[in-house]
Amino acid sequence: MKYALLADIHSNIEALDACLEKVEQFNPDQYIFLGDLVGYGADPVAVLNRIRSISNRVVIKGNHDAAVAIAANPNMREDVRQAIDWTRMQLQQSDLDLLNQLPLTFREGHCLFVHANAISPEKWSYVLTEAEAMHNMNAVQESVIFCGHVHEPKLYSMGSNGRAQLFIPTSGVSIPLIQSRKWFSIVGSVGQPRDKSTLASCAVYDSDKNQLTYFRVIYDYLSAADKIRKAGLPTFFADRLERGE
Repeated sequence: MKYALLADIHSNIEALDACLEKVEQFNPDQYIFLGDLVGYGADPVAVLNRIRSISNRVVIKGNHDAAVAIAANPNMREDVRQAIDWTRMQLQQSDLDLLNQLPLTFREGHCLFVHANAISPEKWSYVLTEAEAMHNMNAVQESVIFCGHVHEPKLYSMGSNGRAQLFIPTSGVSIPLIQSRKWFSIVGSVGQPRDKSTLASCAVYDSDKNQLTYFRVIYDYLSAADKIRKAGLPTFFADRLERGE
């Protein structure tokens, strides 16, 4: 099976289309959307419609999807709540129902797919350290965990010594996921990269070959940022696209 992995799209249709064009080159058997389809950006309807058009898809719920579908978390920053409220007003009830009904996890074979973390996916906690990745890998039977949420492409590996090691992947370079180890992959963000790069992130996993390849993709981030400003959304989210942070 070849899986196309896309996370944290955040209503950025320019970035999504660019990443879909990239992963389509590998003829994926399944598209896995790892949550946060909406929020921040100006094109939530276009993003949801594009994802609906893909028949061989699995879609996981992210914290922004939950906030738009139900209610913004009171702990969210004011500008984030503004974006959540604006997004909700753009959507039809069928869109809100779709977001609300998304599962928190998807399991297939030796893989677990989740938005934020494997231990308590509903709490939206971040995995930011080797220790946190180790706890996640120890908490599940699956040998490979794929997630988003962090907005930076990273890969953690854990061998028989029980200690996790961090790798920063290189775009386009396939990584063999050795079966004797456990793996925790953060695939990066399609629609709002935060590692000081304006390039969108996505990945392809070939489970038959046990190979994972991360990609950074050029897209028209200036148009995406301009749409955010014209929509009256907080300009911070546009600035972020232009800075990649």
